[in-house]
Amino acid sequence: MNARGHRNRGLTLVEVLLLIGIIVCVCIMLMPALLAARERARRPICQENMKRLGLAYHNYAQAFNGQLVASSGVTRDRHGKITAVDGWSWLALTLPYMEDWKQSDGIVVSPKDLYDKLDIAHGRPLTEPEGAKGTPHADVLATSIPYLLCPSSGAAPYTDFNGKKAAITSYHPLGATHIESLSVASANPLTPKYEPGPRHPDGNCFPGTNLRLAQIRNGTSYTLMFVESVEPRYAKWTVGADAALVAFPRCVEFEEYGPRHYAPKGYSKALKKGPEADSTYWTYHTYFDWDCSRSPYDAADGTSGVRYGPSSNHPGMVNHVFMDGSVRSLSKDIDITLYMFLVGGRFSDY
Repeated sequence: MNARGHRNRGLTLVEVLLLIGIIVCVCIMLMPALLAARERARRPICQENMKRLGLAYHNYAQAFNGQLVASSGVTRDRHGKITAVDGWSWLALTLPYMEDWKQSDGIVVSPKDLYDKLDIAHGRPLTEPEGAKGTPHADVLATSIPYLLCPSSGAAPYTDFNGKKAAITSYHPLGATHIESLSVASANPLTPKYEPGPRHPDGNCFPGTNLRLAQIRNGTSYTLMFVESVEPRYAKWTVGADAALVAFPRCVEFEEYGPRHYAPKGYSKALKKGPEADSTYWTYHTYFDWDCSRSPYDAADGTSGVRYGPSSNHPGMVNHVFMDGSVRSLSKDIDITLYMFLVGGRFSDY
């Protein structure tokens, strides 16, 4: 009887707890590997998305004799001055040159069909018609295109997920190095932080641009076109005012280190590579993943407007598309001055 009772004895509480502890430890040990494997699968999808958009960008330029697509359409007065950045985004303008995609229900959707629903010549994405459900513009605004979202971004497909009114994108053109430069292509321009003049905005895809591929002096392989970002709020893919990003937050300052050559403050001393190099330069070594709500960027206003610049949830890197259509992963530790040179590739006198 005693032997039979011994054979039927179950696990004690201590043994159960020990077993659970072992399982938890194994799961904790395996979790980083599982997350890394998932990210390795997501990163190529992001890069493929960007290749598609880079191809659409180039197809647009080819169709318009080398004209680069503007990050946003604008309204101008009779003197040519911008009175509003209120037009369609670069993505809306390149819809006819994008690839079809298949929905979860198997239905194939053509971006060209979406484009045909928009009054590109006269309409505006948010005001004509006034976003009422069932109108063509509102329907397009609410259409989430799978390859406009990085699978690692962590953002919801819509700015208002419950209402599903405004679909977003992870991909944005680099309009300028800093917000004051980008604002020159707006109704309320600010004074750029270095040499106010015709070079601003100092990026290549900004509101109302009339630039052409032939004007990229430093070569298309060394000039940035667009970048990914984790910005979740000001990212509506049809809205031009949400499109362009700037490379640096407001706390970055610039200096002239040679005649008409400009770089972030501290660069001229850093060139000497000696102990006298300005430590500020090394503090501003990189700005990938900057967030105006976090130190060291809390001098900037993080309460409104775009908060995140070039950024990603890919470990250690952010995907970029260059003017030649190539997709490259740039380290989040990239030198800040090198990044400025890549943003302003049409200038040979930085």
